[in-house]
Amino acid sequence: MGNMVYLMAPFLGLLLGPAFFVILLYVLRNCGNEITEQDISKGTGVNVIDIPEVLDYWVSLDICTKSNRVYTPSTKSFENK
Repeated sequence: MGNMVYLMAPFLGLLLGPAFFVILLYVLRNCGNEITEQDISKGTGVNVIDIPEVLDYWVSLDICTKSNRVYTPSTKSFENK
C-alpha cells in the first residue's frame, strides 16, 4: 500500500488538501517527540479540530504509527522498497 501512496501523491494532494501533507511533514520532522494536537496546530496553523482525523488517516495507511501520543514514521511503508 505504501508504494501506491507515493505514486498517487500528486492526486492525493488534490483530493485531501494541503493540511494533510502539512501535518504529515510536521509529524515526520518531530518524530520521536511527544507532540499534542495543540502543538501541531501551533506549528502548522491547521485547526486543532481537524488534526485527529488527519493523523488517523496517515496511521491507517501505515505511513505513521501511534503509540500513546507519539507519532513516528512507520517502518512497514519502507520495507518493500
